[in-house]
Amino acid sequence: MGVYRPDHNHEIEVFGRYLVGRPVGNRVRKLYDTAMRSSSQVLDPIDQSLLRFVLRHPRLLGFIDAGLCIVRKDSEVRRRLFVAFSILEASPEYADTFLGRRRSAWYVLAVGLFGVRAVCKALIGVALVKVVGR
Repeated sequence: MGVYRPDHNHEIEVFGRYLVGRPVGNRVRKLYDTAMRSSSQVLDPIDQSLLRFVLRHPRLLGFIDAGLCIVRKDSEVRRRLFVAFSILEASPEYADTFLGRRRSAWYVLAVGLFGVRAVCKALIGVALVKVVGR
């Protein structure tokens, strides 16, 4: 497949939609590009495969992320997600996504269901990471 040529603009677009559910602005794109260009981290062949896969199939990023939490915590893909998350969290235009809200008592049930969903995603993600990362 060759060496992965980073397209930071595409990466932050996919990561941004995953993390905040909407397109990201130019300021965030520039900050992410600067962070990635100043990084000395290189993608190993497994991370190259995984990053190519999530950029082609953005809807599966949640599964890959959940799987990497279990089998490859130090993955470069996760590090890039953390960089994107940090930039978005510190950006005023996305603050509403990260600030707490008042919830009803029924939200406890929702949290439990989110936990079950997270476990299912992680199990599927582990399988995807093993298949894609070969």
